[in-house]
Amino acid sequence: MNRIDWIKILSAMLIVTTVLTTSAGADSLGQDTISIGRATDKVTKEHARLHPIVTFLAKRLEKDGVKRGRVVFEGENNNQGVIRLLRSGGLDLILESPYSAAIYQQQAGAVPILLVKREGLVEYRSYIFVRSDKPFHTPADLKGRILAFEDPTSTSSYRWPHQNLVEMGHHLIPTPAGEMIPDDSIGYVFAGSELNISSWVFFGKVAAGCLSSADWVDPEENPENFRQAFRIIHKTEPIPRMFVMVRSEMAPRLVGRIQQEMLRMHESPEGRDALKTYKINRFVDLTLEARTILAAIASR
Repeated sequence: MNRIDWIKILSAMLIVTTVLTTSAGADSLGQDTISIGRATDKVTKEHARLHPIVTFLAKRLEKDGVKRGRVVFEGENNNQGVIRLLRSGGLDLILESPYSAAIYQQQAGAVPILLVKREGLVEYRSYIFVRSDKPFHTPADLKGRILAFEDPTSTSSYRWPHQNLVEMGHHLIPTPAGEMIPDDSIGYVFAGSELNISSWVFFGKVAAGCLSSADWVDPEENPENFRQAFRIIHKTEPIPRMFVMVRSEMAPRLVGRIQQEMLRMHESPEGRDALKTYKINRFVDLTLEARTILAAIASR
């Protein structure tokens, strides 16, 4: 075989190799790792919840060029840290409650793509409740009294009901222990947990408490003997329980593939196993109503 024949063979091999390489990368979505995370001070617990989900997604996206999934937590574990990660491309995907989701949308350009059905609920309400043997029947009856919320970061047990009461015309003021409450205002404190809220109302430490409709029926947060002694005096409008958000610079085709795989995740045994660590039933399509609520929160 002469030199010209070898050149022809090598040229043919190069053409074949180029075609194969191009074909293999044709479906690549531009990144080989997808990351998921959120702001939390419970890193170990959240890692155990999120790792199965992102690992499942990475496996399903292998043909699209994704090789691995990872869980990312910012060292400060607060919204500002997550915003920095979203802006820098260090975080791709977030499962988050409405108020934090609105912050990420407003300050980092994060995009909502799906809703989360968790513990049977896509949305829930906030309930304000009192002991049924007390003379309180509407939020107006709580003027000069104390209402217990959970903590400043809670959507369903502070931010959403607080906003709702203010829009109804009520004046709410934070009330340190022992401080007098004006007769025209509703004082509030943070109990630190759902069980503390129900306990404080039951034992008369506060006049009223606020729980989500999900926690209202949870015997670990609101024991049956407590609940039987309570009366709900106000229910807010429903609000989505959790949004799936992606960073703004993610390739649209990758966003589409993530949506596809998350929407059918509950259909396979492997997907259901990954979801149950977070008590998620399934992911569902984002509704216009949910978009509107998120935009309204972000605009405040």
